[in-house]
Amino acid sequence: MRLPERSLPLRSPVARQFVKYGLVGVTNTLAYYAVYVVCVHFGMWYLAASALAFTVGAVNSYLLNRNWTFRVRAGHRTTVAPYVVVQIGGLLGNLGVIFLMVDGLGVGKFEGQAIAIVVVVLGMFVANRYWTFKEALHREREAARATLGVPVGAEDRLREAQEEGELAQQVAAASPPRVR
Repeated sequence: MRLPERSLPLRSPVARQFVKYGLVGVTNTLAYYAVYVVCVHFGMWYLAASALAFTVGAVNSYLLNRNWTFRVRAGHRTTVAPYVVVQIGGLLGNLGVIFLMVDGLGVGKFEGQAIAIVVVVLGMFVANRYWTFKEALHREREAARATLGVPVGAEDRLREAQEEGELAQQVAAASPPRVR
């Protein structure tokens, strides 16, 4: 039995993007962890090392996710500010989790950082997909409409017609009956 292509998990734009995001995340994590380990090894405070390493990973992430994962065509002006906000949120979340793990629960610094990475990734993917790189999401929706044969704007016109019809019915129901 052959499954329709649409039902295969990686045919979904979200699934493909999440896999790409994950691969970019692996390269970020390797770069991040290398910087973190070197900095801590040479005596840098672990939270400062984490912040520096996070910045290195963020630059790598922006370039790869913008150009490969989400394939954004818009200028950097439309994506840099939201990306920086997401990264700052991710950094604060990362620092909070690692601090909780190390100073709160007594987990080792390296293990605590590994836990922090896992916790922060999903939230950052959602924020980047639906806010930072939303242009790609709009292109996906337009492509899906074209695939289904729905002209762009047809859904809006249909919704407006339905609303007008409902309004006409409400007016007719509220109006006194006509006497002839």
